[in-house]
Amino acid sequence: PESTVYMIDRNEASLAAGRARAEDLALSNLHFAVADATAWDPGTRVDLVVGLHCCGGLTDLILEDLVPRWGAAFLVCSCCFNSNP
Repeated sequence: PESTVYMIDRNEASLAAGRARAEDLALSNLHFAVADATAWDPGTRVDLVVGLHCCGGLTDLILEDLVPRWGAAFLVCSCCFNSNP
């Protein structure tokens, strides 16, 4: 694969499931980090920030902090919108 993908989550169990799936599919371009996105430094250029199930303030964080800081495009899929106005 030509792209490198970083999965960042504070939930180790979610990342462990992702790692297992990546290993099953022999995907070598996926990297996993247990981290808070506000403190994580990619160490490289970021082209796209994808946020799935962005609960609470995560959508705002992506749009207001990560995208401008990393100079990246974005795709955000929020969740629980009615539960977390």
